[in-house]
Amino acid sequence: MAGRTYSGALIAPDVNSATGFQGLPFMGNFNGNLHTIRNLRMVHDSLSPAACFGLFGKIDATGGVLGLTLKDTAILGGTWTTYAGALAAYNSGVVNSCSATGVITAGSGGKVGGLVGSDSGSTVNSQADVIIVRVS
Repeated sequence: MAGRTYSGALIAPDVNSATGFQGLPFMGNFNGNLHTIRNLRMVHDSLSPAACFGLFGKIDATGGVLGLTLKDTAILGGTWTTYAGALAAYNSGVVNSCSATGVITAGSGGKVGGLVGSDSGSTVNSQADVIIVRVS
């Protein structure tokens, strides 16, 4: 991931800037096998339709992520960010044994978390050490 900057989620991305998630959520099971992704960088630009930022845009109720670490993540979502989290912008599934470090900058009205931005699913045995900066 080093040297690349993305304008939105890499897996199950948001497809427009409408409120909430608009796109096809991740419905599978992702086993990170205790691997680490380093230096994931996302920057919202005015041409990007995304309003959801994280490695995953949305994890569906049938989906899950296991055993993955995100280290030194930087998400610069700006004022248009609806959801942001290092691992997932929105989770309806299961996140188990995952962790994240880094910094997230997002609008003051969005749902932002260190690991998961908005979580209506289950997050267990996981942790985040992420600085969150709100902008208006």
